[in-house]
Amino acid sequence: MTQLLLTPMKEEHIPFLYELLNIPEIMDALHMTPTTMENWQEAYGIWASDPDEENYIVESGLTPVAWLSLNGLASGITAWIKMLVVHPQYQRTGVGTFAIEEAEQILKRRIFDTLCIQTTADNLPAQQCYEKYGFSRIPLLNQSKFIYGKAVPLNIQTFSESADQAATMQAIFDCDWRAAKFLARLLKEKRIEEYVGEGTLYLLWCGTDLAGFIILGEKDGLPDPNRTPWLSFLFVAPAYRGRRLGKRLIDHACEAAIESGHQQVFLCTDHEGLYEKYGFSYLESRKDVWGDMSRIYMRTL
Repeated sequence: MTQLLLTPMKEEHIPFLYELLNIPEIMDALHMTPTTMENWQEAYGIWASDPDEENYIVESGLTPVAWLSLNGLASGITAWIKMLVVHPQYQRTGVGTFAIEEAEQILKRRIFDTLCIQTTADNLPAQQCYEKYGFSRIPLLNQSKFIYGKAVPLNIQTFSESADQAATMQAIFDCDWRAAKFLARLLKEKRIEEYVGEGTLYLLWCGTDLAGFIILGEKDGLPDPNRTPWLSFLFVAPAYRGRRLGKRLIDHACEAAIESGHQQVFLCTDHEGLYEKYGFSYLESRKDVWGDMSRIYMRTL
């Protein structure tokens, strides 16, 4: 098959939708009645002005072969595949797989949490397809419809992987947090190991925006040779708060700690009642390297 391309839907694609959604087997699978060209022209006008929805066409060469519709985009957390329809001539050729993978990449760049899709209880091919792609069925009281969900991986990069480390350091310095400016200076002066020991700085990107970061290191500002590793410099930019990204950054760092053979992680903070909801338990309070009292927490992995 010719190379596939996902392109934003344009007005010129309306005839393809009209043809696609009037194919008898497609109408049967979707429980649809015949539609007119005017129906799709009106629908396109609504979609084009809706910030919660985006529509795409999968093309094979210059030939449109599938329609992908995403909505729930205004939430920033859970997005939906509202519609994924592949022309019968191109089914079972990898077009559906390509469309779902492209949808995941779109949402990954925008740091969504979950991708969901709904189908009818009698659409067994669709159910088998979604399970094949890693979706899990979410139980519902309504037995006539099935919902499947899949976690969207974070768009995380380590500092060492940054193609332009100077620009990354500037992005960290520009964050509205005093500790971020301190971290940027440590990186610029190549003194980060003095503070965290051997460790990894994980950067969460939303497109070209730095949405957050966290460090998993040997130590923190409270030296303790009997406790390692430590989480530090956890930050989520104000524009991205309220989307559970702090938890997801912590979970990502904890997964890295598990892969390195650790059974627990530690952190020190002046916050009380914040990290308990992320699975941490308070251990004790001690003075840090600056002489301030810090609360020490541990999370069992």
